[in-house]
Amino acid sequence: MARVATSFGQVHLAIQRGESVSDAVWNEWLASLQQDPDGRLRLLVESHGGGPNAKQRKQFVDAMRGRDLRIAVLTDSPISRGMVTAVSWLGQPLRSFRVAQLAEAIAWLDLTPSEGEQLRVELAKLRRQMPRAAAAGR
Repeated sequence: MARVATSFGQVHLAIQRGESVSDAVWNEWLASLQQDPDGRLRLLVESHGGGPNAKQRKQFVDAMRGRDLRIAVLTDSPISRGMVTAVSWLGQPLRSFRVAQLAEAIAWLDLTPSEGEQLRVELAKLRRQMPRAAAAGR
């Protein structure tokens, strides 16, 4: 599994390639999201396989309850889109988009123009950071 993540302000980004997210990585990421428990939070996750398991999805829903939250998942995988649908049934404001639909995902996240531009820059950096072996499996 390969995973890289970053954040700026209240916008968090992650790229995932592989089978699943370990509990250690998940817990660290979840803790970072909870740094400002009352604030606006926008998440963009680009998934190329894998993702949170049922227990991790429940932890996420519980931790994010009551937040001004929007989540966009970029994926071309029907399995990942199914996971997004499952989490949305738990009351989370999220949508999946094909990887090529970044502009639509930014609009869904309701970002300011400067946040949208910074998201594009940061996402490009994350894509360059992905290990070559993981990128070859894309």
